[in-house]
Amino acid sequence: MNLPDRDERNVAIILLSVVFLMFMGFFIPAAKITLRPDHKPITTSFSISANPNTHSVFAGGGIPARIEKVIVSGKSSASATGILEIPQNIAEGEITLNNLSGESIFLPAGTIVMVNGSADNKYSILSDVNLGKDVKTENVKIRAVSAGASFNSEAGTVTNIEKDYGLKITLVNQSAITGGTDKPVQAVSDEDYKRLKNDLITSLQPEARHLIIQKLHPGETLVGDMIQLVDVQKEDLDHPVGQTADGITLSLDVEFQGWVITDEDLKTIAGMNLASNLERGREFVPGSLSIKTLGAPVIHDDQITWQIEAMQESREILPLEDIRENIRGMTVPAALERLEKDFKFAVKPNIEMFPYGWPILPFYYMRINVVVN
Repeated sequence: MNLPDRDERNVAIILLSVVFLMFMGFFIPAAKITLRPDHKPITTSFSISANPNTHSVFAGGGIPARIEKVIVSGKSSASATGILEIPQNIAEGEITLNNLSGESIFLPAGTIVMVNGSADNKYSILSDVNLGKDVKTENVKIRAVSAGASFNSEAGTVTNIEKDYGLKITLVNQSAITGGTDKPVQAVSDEDYKRLKNDLITSLQPEARHLIIQKLHPGETLVGDMIQLVDVQKEDLDHPVGQTADGITLSLDVEFQGWVITDEDLKTIAGMNLASNLERGREFVPGSLSIKTLGAPVIHDDQITWQIEAMQESREILPLEDIRENIRGMTVPAALERLEKDFKFAVKPNIEMFPYGWPILPFYYMRINVVVN
């Protein structure tokens, strides 16, 4: 048996070493390349309508909604600011009676005389009156049947008498009937009631909004953080409008409602509208979508409409397979230079080598992991 000579053995060792190093260089090293493409925001504004009768999202701006209702109770008090005039003093005066008949006429005290054309302004004669054949004219005191300024009458207006004296007697007040006064007192006005009711309903809205939000399911949103008055279920006012009082207390049971949508539906319709503005060769950056409400929602019947602004970052779609193929076997500096020449990045690419400090990227592209951050 012939053994290889020393030179042959050395050549074999060298060849084996080269093969081993090639094997090590091809399979053992690994690289992780982190890339962050340059971002470009895409923004769009559009109108959304949410309706309980809509069952799916459509690009025209419609999304499903459900209406959540709650009833809240509250009580509030306020001072009465109205003024009510109540009768205080009684009007008095004098009338002149004339007997037109040829006979004596007796008028007992308490006989009622009236202002012509007014059945409300009545006065009573204060003493008995005898109108004889010879004495046909008599002055007599009269007093209003009730207190109040409304019984003050101008001269010449008290001309009527009750019963059957109308064709036998004439009468008139030569001077004004005076002395009737009213007293102003504090009372509940219609404005007091309306203001207290509106203020109480407004004060109940935060509690109603909180209760509705508590009833939301995970992933749901109250549109515009807005609620609407549905109905006043129960109302109790201790002093009605027009009644004398220093203050009023109002108790209410009020029903409110809010429009509820899902976050997923909102993101879906925002994505639909943003996609129409996405440039060819770009993609959206995951997790970068933001949605902002513009202005207050408008409610009409069972539908709520509002404006939103959607924004999402976009980035260039990187050909990861081509990148790995183009930089395999390069030194780290050369690979970085090639990447920055071919693409635009928000930050400088980062290459991590395993084992640490290995100078050349693997020749086997499967050992190169490219991560888009």
